[in-house]
Amino acid sequence: GLGHTRLSILDTTYHGHQPMTSEDEKVTLVLNGEIYNFREIRTELEAKGIRFHGLSDTEVLLNLYLVEGEESLLKLNGIFAFAIWNAETENLFIARDGLGVKPLYYHSSNKNFAFASEIKALIQLIPEERKLDNEAIYRYLTFLWCPDSGTPLDSVKKLLPGEAMVVRSGKIVKKWLWYQLPIFKNVSCELTESLAIEGSRNYLRQAVKRQMVSDVPVGAFLSGGLDSSAVVAFAREENPDLHCFTIDLVGGQESGITDDLPYAR
Repeated sequence: GLGHTRLSILDTTYHGHQPMTSEDEKVTLVLNGEIYNFREIRTELEAKGIRFHGLSDTEVLLNLYLVEGEESLLKLNGIFAFAIWNAETENLFIARDGLGVKPLYYHSSNKNFAFASEIKALIQLIPEERKLDNEAIYRYLTFLWCPDSGTPLDSVKKLLPGEAMVVRSGKIVKKWLWYQLPIFKNVSCELTESLAIEGSRNYLRQAVKRQMVSDVPVGAFLSGGLDSSAVVAFAREENPDLHCFTIDLVGGQESGITDDLPYAR
């Protein structure tokens, strides 16, 4: 079974509803996240004769899988955790984005396999298996996060950033790392300071532009730091009327402050 509660950002019509199933009803997908380069992928698929009914990135991912299978991961630019059920092969294909922005937790035992975006969803399925993982808790208290696949529950693990797996008959039959950060590769590159600055600016502008695609209003939360200020500065190139929000303490209580400038006050 696949369940999904959607925050509609792209294609708010029924064409974007999930779980989403292919026309032949053999493949079903649930996606948490955004595929930033879905428009480019859609153009490629349309050139191959693929027809689309809606405007969502979910439909693009579904059709990309139908054409390229597990290799479709290599074409994705975005933040995501998704699961694809192939009724023909009886395989469940699960994957998480390269940086691990979107979470994915799973439970695997002799009785069943289950996965979710949050641990509390899995707790409902494993009421008798709630033994604590003391080592994972110790790591969390030490590092403020838990490296590796551990979670507070011994019976629940997390899929790591850039990992994918295939489940068949309730068993994990394949698990692999499809993405690694470039810092782990031996790449020799000589850059001058000016080229490094120009490259950082251009890539950041490109990333912000890709994430401005939405069928609902887009705004920005400002902390007053360089990161959010830089993001808003580039976002305003695409949308000069971008609404920005920050938080101030008034009488000991938080209150929202609206500002249309690319900085927080």
